[in-house]
Amino acid sequence: MGERLGRYQLERKLGSGGMAEVWLARAEGPGGFSRQVVLKRIHVHLLEEPRFVEMFLGEASLVARLSHPNIVQLFDFGEDGGTPYLAMEWMDGPSVKGLMQKARASGRAIPLPLCARIAALASEGLGYAHTAKDPETGLPLQLVHRDVSPDNLLLSRSGAVKVADFGIARSAVQKHRTKTGTVKGKLAYMSPEQLRAEPLDGRADQYALGVVLYELLTGHRPFDTKGTAELMRAIVQSPIVPVRTRRPEVPEALAAITERALSKDREARFTDCREMQRALEAWLVRGGHAVSAWDLSQWMETDAGGPGEVTRELESSDETTPVPGAASVESAPTAHAGGRPWVGLAFAAVALAAVGVAALLQQEVPSASPPSAAAPAQPAAVRSPAGPPPDRALPVDAGAAGPARAEPVGGPPGESAAAELFAAAQRAERAREWSVAKELALRCASEFTAFSGCRLLLGRARVREANSPEAAEEFRRYLALGGTTREQAAETTAWLEQYESVREGLARARAQLDAHVDDAAYQGFGACIQVAPSVPECHEGRARAALGLGENLQVAQSFRRYLELAPAGPTAAEAWRQLDRLASANAPAPRRASGPKREEADRAYERGKQALHDRSYAQALTAFQQCLRSDPGFAECHKGLGATYARTGEPEKGAEAYRAYLRLAPDAPDAARLRTMLMQFDQQHR
Repeated sequence: MGERLGRYQLERKLGSGGMAEVWLARAEGPGGFSRQVVLKRIHVHLLEEPRFVEMFLGEASLVARLSHPNIVQLFDFGEDGGTPYLAMEWMDGPSVKGLMQKARASGRAIPLPLCARIAALASEGLGYAHTAKDPETGLPLQLVHRDVSPDNLLLSRSGAVKVADFGIARSAVQKHRTKTGTVKGKLAYMSPEQLRAEPLDGRADQYALGVVLYELLTGHRPFDTKGTAELMRAIVQSPIVPVRTRRPEVPEALAAITERALSKDREARFTDCREMQRALEAWLVRGGHAVSAWDLSQWMETDAGGPGEVTRELESSDETTPVPGAASVESAPTAHAGGRPWVGLAFAAVALAAVGVAALLQQEVPSASPPSAAAPAQPAAVRSPAGPPPDRALPVDAGAAGPARAEPVGGPPGESAAAELFAAAQRAERAREWSVAKELALRCASEFTAFSGCRLLLGRARVREANSPEAAEEFRRYLALGGTTREQAAETTAWLEQYESVREGLARARAQLDAHVDDAAYQGFGACIQVAPSVPECHEGRARAALGLGENLQVAQSFRRYLELAPAGPTAAEAWRQLDRLASANAPAPRRASGPKREEADRAYERGKQALHDRSYAQALTAFQQCLRSDPGFAECHKGLGATYARTGEPEKGAEAYRAYLRLAPDAPDAARLRTMLMQFDQQHR
């Protein structure tokens, strides 16, 4: 019999680190019960060091609070003879490091879709960890792993991918905290801010995962350096070697995702790991890569040693399929104002109050059947369906919007790929990622022409762009294919009838507006709204006509309605500027204070900013309030106050503070994103 630790029989030593050693062990019980686990126990020589014991116990306390399919689970915590130990889930496959070593030894690169899937699953686990809450108190754990690396991303033989080893993670619930100026983690995977010993958030883990993805794709690390000092300088100062320089066959979109995660400025990275996950999944969907856990499992078992069936199948997929009329979404920067942990706001969808396209824009689209299976559309009254219940919170998590429900797509071959594109487009709609939704709808409609739901999604995207002529064309194609449900077909028919009835009048009103006959144009657009309240161009035109007449109240009302219907419209930015102008005119913005008051405000702002970074929200609230008492015209203090309220569950106060910030700084770099956030928040609270 080998050594025992508590109720566990030690089988073989797996490894040893600076603080603990790791064993494969077995737990046995009545009735022949047997289960393999991994035991982690602190080194005997460290038992007299309180700091290391506290760190070990902190890991147990932290991991016990985490439960997610992409995080290695903690089963048990105990003590035997004064030695504490953890019993954790046994992953029977290699680490990502072992996978890369196996591929290198065989002389074969890992297929690109598998690389993206591994990174997407790891992103999902990290995204959960970064936003996890204590199950007992409900308070955020504010966790940062700080040691994401190929060694700590583990695989199972069934194809699961899990994040492991939270031994040096930082969390709000831990008693032991790293001293200021102390750097922890593996150097090659540290972010620039980690090397500078700055306060960290989840984007430090995102950077590390970007290094792992770079290695998976290319077989190399991002920098060509020799020695520790040179590597540290490169991480902080030097550009990476482009992904496609290492491996030219990597598609530009996938390379762009990787390189964005590796941005030196964390404000240029993805807002969080969930956004990175969505970008990777969108790339997989657009390329037609239906990569499953089975594919990863089979590649580990067979293909890593040479080209097998899975490799051939994955490499035969089209990884560079262009999307008609749309640029690569991953390569486009996402607004991330200020890079502070309180931005990245997102909102769940909620039904609008008007009829017609308000219903079309908000409700779920069931998956479309082939034309032969669809019943003919029947006339029905237009109504606004009940959307998901409003979320009373002011979310701070960019992944807050839940996934859309999509029923299975029936029909001809290729239905699985159609269903994936269809579901991905719906998820993007619910997350209000309009450019992603449009791109996926375009791909779906162009590749799966027999599925009417794709046309409906594309028509909705056109309405959001205030492009009613093309929206009408897509809706006609949708109806020609048989529609999806009788109710949606009827609502689409009603929208088309509204649009057709005002099309000529809309053209006349536009001509009058262009000729500066504002009064006649105002009346014409008003008539348009009476007949077709869901056509966004009617509201935009009336706002512009009202602007010429000096009717500020009507300008504000019409522009707000236009932005609700067409948040991606061509004049959306101008509409927001006009709304901010009117708000500033009604409540003149104070100027910044001078002298001692200004100095007091500056000091309070710095205290508040640091407290917000440290997630000390009570201190942040006090500091920002003190800042505004000294200097009511200090815009950044209003924004900091809004962020603090958003984090502490007071969304109404947060929205009020953000509006004050926009009145003072209407042209700030983050103004457009905050305006969109506030509009969505207002929709939730009607």
